Parts: sequence; C-alpha cells; structure tokens
Amino acid sequence: MTNLQATRILYDFLTQSTPIDRLPQSDAIFVFGHNDYRVADQAAKLYHLGKAPKIIVTGGIGPRTKLPVGYETEAQYYAATLAIKSVPQNAVILEDQSTNTLQNVQFGISVAKLAGLKPCCLIAIAMPPLLRRSIATIRQQYPKIKVVGSTFNLVMGDYLLTERKIARLRGEVERLIRYAEQGDIAPTVIPDEVLEAYKHLKCFGAS
Repeated sequence: MTNLQATRILYDFLTQSTPIDRLPQSDAIFVFGHNDYRVADQAAKLYHLGKAPKIIVTGGIGPRTKLPVGYETEAQYYAATLAIKSVPQNAVILEDQSTNTLQNVQFGISVAKLAGLKPCCLIAIAMPPLLRRSIATIRQQYPKIKVVGSTFNLVMGDYLLTERKIARLRGEVERLIRYAEQGDIAPTVIPDEVLEAYKHLKCFGAS
C-alpha cells in the first residue's frame, strides 16, 4: 500500500457525503464553521436546489481559526458568503459562540429551537475529512434527528501528501474512537481496510 492509496482510503472513509440527488428534503442545512468559503458555497447550492428552507450556521473562533479581515467569527464569515450567494437573511440562523464540533451541535440546535425550528431531519455540511465525525456528533447528541452529510470535493494528490495533512487524517480516525468512548459522538464501525491504512500512515512522519 502506498501513501497515496492509504491517504485516499482514509479520506474517502472520513468524507461521509451523500450524492446531491440522494439527499432527502430536510428541515435545515447544518453548517459546521471553518474558514474555507467552499463549505458555505455548498450550503448555498443545496438551499437553491430546495433541499431545505433554513441554514443553521455555527462557529465562533477556534484555536486554529484564520478568517479574512473584517470577520470576527466563522459564522459571520459564512453568513456573508451566503448573502453573496443570494441566500436571504431570514433563511439563516446564526450561532457564533461555539469553539469545537460538540459545541457547534449543542449550541446550534439550541439557537435553532429558540428561533422556532425543531428539526427532525438535517443535512450536515463540513470540511470533507471532518464530515463523518460531525455527523456522528449530531447522531449522539440528538438521536431523534435524522442526519445525512454533504460536502464539496477536495483535489487529492500532492495536496494531502504532507506530514501535516496526513497527521490530520490520522487524528480524525483517533477522534472517532476516543470521542465515542467519551460519549460525545455515536460509535463508528471502522473497516479493517481503514485501520490498515491508518497503521500504514503512522509510519509517515511524526505521530
């Protein structure tokens, strides 16, 4: 197994994205904050396709957050991006205090309920390799809510073949195990092929 093959296996597993034509009609699109505008672009795309009437945008300032000048929180940045994409302001519910995925979910759902939205079905959008854990967090915290994932496609190849990027992928596999043990996310069955790819990449750079 090469590093590229192992990276692809981890990336594909972590990116738990449902094809657009198979996404159910939902109560809201739940957006996990980041500084990559493509997350918000994906939310706008699904909104204009009529997949949901509301977009819940979450995210304050995380430890690695680097936003464009003029924005104080991830939620604020994404709200502005949605506005540029012609999503009406009254369709967007903002949560701008969370600093991690668990808080994104807990605070985001709380703010949605305060706005009168009690979702039964959500489409979760996050950065591709963070999507499986994001979905698992919603499933654990709100087991009555049906949730599916959607995201854009990153260009693979040399982009992810760096020690830092590979370490992030390995870390996501470790978080799936650790956070499930803590009770923060729903347990995830990790296929043998994924575990083998994870072990292979443990030899690439520092752990």
